Amino acid sequence: MIDNKEIVLITGANTGIGFETVKALFASSKPYHIILGSRDPAKGEKAVAELECECPSSKSSLDVVQIDITDDEAIERLFEHVKEKFGRVDILVNNAGANFDAFNDASDPKKARELFNKSYDVNVSSTQVMTSAFAPLLIASKSPRLLFLTSGLATLEGAHKSYLTKLAGDVPRGWPKEGIRTAVAYRSSKTALNMMMLSWHHLLKGDG
Repeated sequence: MIDNKEIVLITGANTGIGFETVKALFASSKPYHIILGSRDPAKGEKAVAELECECPSSKSSLDVVQIDITDDEAIERLFEHVKEKFGRVDILVNNAGANFDAFNDASDPKKARELFNKSYDVNVSSTQVMTSAFAPLLIASKSPRLLFLTSGLATLEGAHKSYLTKLAGDVPRGWPKEGIRTAVAYRSSKTALNMMMLSWHHLLKGDG
């Protein structure tokens, strides 16, 4: 029975923190219907098989859906699917994100624009679009909850006191700073996500 279960939609849920979130909910004594969002449905099904093997007596149920949050049409299709099947989302977990810094040097002007654009597109713009699209289904819930997966690397104080120092060490004079990786595009996008999260709190605090 779905009626007695909270409907949880998690993006980027077939791996990493998203998968661990699904695992924790699936192992919980509280019943959930977990919509596991994955860009690759086959990987989503593999994740479900693993979870069902680990927790065969779970009170919760799982449903795999294809979702690439950078694809507006995919978001619209998923919205219509969830609306028709459930009519609401009780918990939306915006987990999908990406870090492109490991493969690029943001100090290179030829790469910096693409690096920042890709980081903000996935981690900020697409998350905003996803949340805006599903806001009507959240509001339809009696007890809606909206979660964003950000990063400890996104705090200005933390970056100043520890992260940048540990990562960069003693940076030599001159330009370019070859071999120095500061994850600046990823960190900046996650800091922007923090601001977006506060904005959503303000917008929806009267809705539950």
